[in-house]
Amino acid sequence: MAESSKASKKFQISAWKYRDELDSQEKSRYEAKLKLIGGQDPYEIGSSEWSEEESQLPSVTYPDIVNYLVFSPSPYSSEDLKSFKGLDAYNQFVCGWVRDKATKVINEKCLVKAKVKK
Repeated sequence: MAESSKASKKFQISAWKYRDELDSQEKSRYEAKLKLIGGQDPYEIGSSEWSEEESQLPSVTYPDIVNYLVFSPSPYSSEDLKSFKGLDAYNQFVCGWVRDKATKVINEKCLVKAKVKK
């Protein structure tokens, strides 16, 4: 078996493990988000299918962020969103921990993935 195939298979197994370990509410939110992209699980997309071209990153406006946070399934309450600077993702991005960004367009939705330094 080729090295990349082994890595891909290992990654898919951990994706299944991730889904299996979600509680029912988390799994429901996850499945609702998958429906937005035709049920395709981003964890199962091969690395060669992602683009690292920064020009592929979508332009994001304030209304885009509000629509995503308010109208998509989320574990965060409106109070959490009001104190967004306390959220881990915001702090990690501002501190420069987000790197290796990549995109993939599915059903006119642009998925963005990145690695976060630990």
